Amino acid sequence: MGRSWPLNLLILALAGCLIAWNAAPLRNVTLHVRTSDLSFVPDPVLGRMLNVGQNGAASKLQWIDSFSYFELQLDKRNDTLRGSGQSGFERLYNQLTAEDPYYIPFYEHASFNIGALTGRHDLSLGFLLRGLSYMPHATTLWRQAAAELYASFEFDKYHPDEMNDFLDAWADNELDYVQRRQVWDWKNAMSRRHDMGLGQLTYWQEQVHLYPADSPGGRYIDNAMREEVAHYCIHELDALVAGFRARAVMVPLALSDVLEPQLVERRHPEGMNVYLPYQVVDHQLVLRDDPYGYPFYLIDGQTVSPGLQRHLFSAIPTVLLSNLNAYLALHPGTAYPRDLAEVRALGVTVPPLAPEAHYQFAPAQRTISLTWDPPPGQPWSLTQLSTRIQP
Repeated sequence: MGRSWPLNLLILALAGCLIAWNAAPLRNVTLHVRTSDLSFVPDPVLGRMLNVGQNGAASKLQWIDSFSYFELQLDKRNDTLRGSGQSGFERLYNQLTAEDPYYIPFYEHASFNIGALTGRHDLSLGFLLRGLSYMPHATTLWRQAAAELYASFEFDKYHPDEMNDFLDAWADNELDYVQRRQVWDWKNAMSRRHDMGLGQLTYWQEQVHLYPADSPGGRYIDNAMREEVAHYCIHELDALVAGFRARAVMVPLALSDVLEPQLVERRHPEGMNVYLPYQVVDHQLVLRDDPYGYPFYLIDGQTVSPGLQRHLFSAIPTVLLSNLNAYLALHPGTAYPRDLAEVRALGVTVPPLAPEAHYQFAPAQRTISLTWDPPPGQPWSLTQLSTRIQP
């Protein structure tokens, strides 16, 4: 027992040194953010070899360790690597996505870090598209890529056709109807902002066969087609009105006045397609109803489609109801109006309506709705995949 005390003393000394060595980093109690530069990021092929088959686990550990590099770039904002001149984030996420190409946060973080911190939106978009090539149904990647195209490259403004094609691909890869509807809303909004003609019609015609006509999807597609064709018809009629005014130096009294063969031929030198608001009947140009079955007419030299107004102005009763409720709140005890004359007598602003529309009052329920005269004509059939040319 006496002879073993030197060994015990040595063990105690070694244990003390080990404890002191491990406790050394804890002596600095000042809180600070850990930052570090990229010390070594191998080529993706070499990195997969070094992981000896544990690519998923190794990539997550490397990703966690890279957070200190992200903290460094919050201040530095320059991830150019010495020697190669390559982006450090690009090299890092090339490695991570090669090790685990099906982990969505890698692409999300790559897009944010490269785009927001270094301003390299081309690389940011590239990683998002790479992720979509592996996971075409990943809604978050589609949404982030669309945001990059819209905000960083202004595709919606300068390349609307290409943006429209991107949205088509996104909608086709959405498995959830609600998510697909959100993409369709974006398409419709873009069509209203830009004169795209019939650029989206073929897409809607391809989709119409996927949903029953009386389903929410079927009704949405039908409304989208009619809205697009109605805008196209208004644009074409306004062009004829402008041509008439330039020739006659006067505003036409009716749309039938602008249906001159010379104006139409100049507008369509290669022939007339089936979606124009006029057609040839017995060798005469005849004005058609709008795609909803209501007749087009002029107001102050501008073409009006009552059917399109019915589709777009469904919120007008809400505006009137809001104006009326605001007045009644300031004048308690005032009887609820029974018709439009009583509303105007109160001095409440009444949004104008098309002649085919009428306010409907329900004083007992304190509500206002909108009713429309039924269309005198037949709505167009828009499901055919054709724009046949008339001679």
